[in-house]
Amino acid sequence: MPVNSVFRGKFEEKDYSYQDCALREAEEEIGINASDVGVIGELSSIYIPVSNFLIYPFVGFMGEDPEFTIQRNEVQNIIEVPLKHFLDGKNKKKTDIDIRGGILKDVPYYDINNQVLWGATAMIMSEFEQVIRKII
Repeated sequence: MPVNSVFRGKFEEKDYSYQDCALREAEEEIGINASDVGVIGELSSIYIPVSNFLIYPFVGFMGEDPEFTIQRNEVQNIIEVPLKHFLDGKNKKKTDIDIRGGILKDVPYYDINNQVLWGATAMIMSEFEQVIRKII
């Protein structure tokens, strides 16, 4: 399951819904064909004050592993992580994070092979984790 930075695209006039916007952004930014994605549902929207974005996350699946084509000016990299990694409590930690010279204390994050997944993406994954825990 790929974990990547939250898409920062904007709703455009050609988008019928926020789901259409998310699928279009995934296609534009990481090369996933929107018609190959089965959307399961939407998670809670989340406001990010720093960027002034309201994020509408969706959960989807594909029948085959995607072949990513990264738009480098939008996405730095993609990290593929099995879902079970997020369900393993030892991968949830807290750390101090330096943001523009200020220190955020005890920020919750997921440890993914010694990489820190935090902020909006971690919040979205945490909600998804809770949804999965309710059904397994």
